[in-house]
Amino acid sequence: ATGSALLRVTKRPCLVISEVMFYPTNTGTTDHNDWVELTSFDTEPVDLWGYRIRDALNFNIAFRITNHVIIRPGESIILVKQMSPEAFNRWWGNDSLPPNLQVVEFVGFGLYNGNGEIYVWNGATRNDWDLVASASYTASSFPPYNEGISVECDGRCFPNDGSASYGRT
Repeated sequence: ATGSALLRVTKRPCLVISEVMFYPTNTGTTDHNDWVELTSFDTEPVDLWGYRIRDALNFNIAFRITNHVIIRPGESIILVKQMSPEAFNRWWGNDSLPPNLQVVEFVGFGLYNGNGEIYVWNGATRNDWDLVASASYTASSFPPYNEGISVECDGRCFPNDGSASYGRT
């Protein structure tokens, strides 16, 4: 029997966690949940199938994207905790969102409403430090701790050459 295989090697994409908003714990409102904005600074579309995201440096317990989500160059997507894309759009206001915004529902972890970090790995990684992107965010030190306000992140993408690129939207 003979066979053939095609191996396609692609460069690591430049994805940046550009903004976060955590669940409002002290406001008495429950109209939204945690969400993360992921932005592509790459030159090619990126399929996020198999990618993992977590607020702790442990890819084994991270949320895994289980469908094909294509993020195009310059595009941002939203990952929102336990909230359907339709509910997120209603909460934000359909007319206030970019057309064709992709919203992906996640489960499993929640953002801390203080200082925090978020990590992104591709589906093939075998090492916690083999990151595609990471970000740290700082919330206000005083109540209401940025509740109801999104926080820009100091995001990092990690190209194949081992350097880190920083981005802020």
